[in-house]
Amino acid sequence: MKIKTLSSLFAVLALTFGSASAATDGWSTDYEASLKLATAEKKDLLIEFTGSDWCQPCMMLNKEILSQDAFRDGTKENFVKVQLDFPRAEDLQTPEVKKRNVELRNAYRISGYPTILLCDSSGVPYAATGYQPGGPEKYLEHLAGLRAVHGKRDAAFSAAEKAEGLERAKILVAALEEMKLPEQMVTAQYGDVAAKIKAADPADETGYSKKAADTAKLSAFLEKLGEFGQKQDVEGALAYADTVLTDKELGVETRQHVYGHKAGTLMRANRPAEAAAVLDEGVKVAPDSKIAPQLAEFAELARKRAAEAGAAPKPAAK
Repeated sequence: MKIKTLSSLFAVLALTFGSASAATDGWSTDYEASLKLATAEKKDLLIEFTGSDWCQPCMMLNKEILSQDAFRDGTKENFVKVQLDFPRAEDLQTPEVKKRNVELRNAYRISGYPTILLCDSSGVPYAATGYQPGGPEKYLEHLAGLRAVHGKRDAAFSAAEKAEGLERAKILVAALEEMKLPEQMVTAQYGDVAAKIKAADPADETGYSKKAADTAKLSAFLEKLGEFGQKQDVEGALAYADTVLTDKELGVETRQHVYGHKAGTLMRANRPAEAAAVLDEGVKVAPDSKIAPQLAEFAELARKRAAEAGAAPKPAAK
């Protein structure tokens, strides 16, 4: 299963593997060449998404773990390692490399740094992690535990092929959940599995198809919201969020996510009083959801910010 190609997702000029291998400590910067090497050597792909010159946890991860000889020696048998960097310094990368890395970040639906992905040799992720304290030896133990997910995933997929109907759907759903990947990443990377679940469970008794549809809507929302952000079009972003919120089929937690991102837009525009009101609306959608406490906490922070600015809104009615 290959990463889905969106328009010209990988229509970029690849560096030669020799030059890409200039990255230190056994890390390549060439995704395509690393993918080919992983396939040829039947190894997994270990991908680091990092902000090398600005992200403090990324710097800690590199200094304490990734650059250490113990880590290099402990990963070379099972992994081909590739680093995708997103530095703020303009002169550290060519335009081609920047473009390619952004496309890969979007393809994998990466939302924060550092992110370490463990992928099979075709580039499909089965586990994700980030900075972990304790040094290289402890981190290697952590990765070993995550590698076990790969075998469990493949075993579940094989078992599903022998099952039928709802039983097949349940096995596949459990396999996807076992990986504990972000939902947007699963939606982007496991579209073929989602199609099998839908075919095996046309009545959606597992609820997976509805959940996947909601995740796809949220992903599309965030992508469009990002476009408004790049143009610094605050009013356009707010109007777009309001349009999305009119979708009556939107799931509860997805709706609350939209409220949260709308509030984030207002906070970035230095409008904390309005942000607090939006967050209060989001909480009211489902006060007992997993997201509601976070929205409520952010609402209080927004009220505090507004109070400091001399425009405090009244707390939400109980």
